[in-house]
Amino acid sequence: MKWIGFAIGLAGTIVGGIIAYLETGNFFQGIQAGSPYWTVAVIAVGFLASLLLLWQTRLAAWMLLAIAVIGVFGNYVMWEGPGSFFLVSALIGLTNSKGKSKTGPAAAVSVRK
Repeated sequence: MKWIGFAIGLAGTIVGGIIAYLETGNFFQGIQAGSPYWTVAVIAVGFLASLLLLWQTRLAAWMLLAIAVIGVFGNYVMWEGPGSFFLVSALIGLTNSKGKSKTGPAAAVSVRK
């Protein structure tokens, strides 16, 4: 599960990078879209938190949850894209905070005859 959370966090990083690129151009001309520098900073921390999700699951999940909320203040219009990915990645990390999967051969119950 932690690899799935990492992949979703990585997808949020890619979507956030695209949005930061759109903010620097004329795409949001006339719209108060926030600061592209704030978006880039939050996306960079989101990528680092996604990497940290592989080792320190609970800490990274709380970081991703905070990033999903803090990112709104930097990008008012388009944050629902990367913010959604980071939120899902945080929820996966929080539900799997012990880092152990409950499926697979180790979870099988052996019956003695």
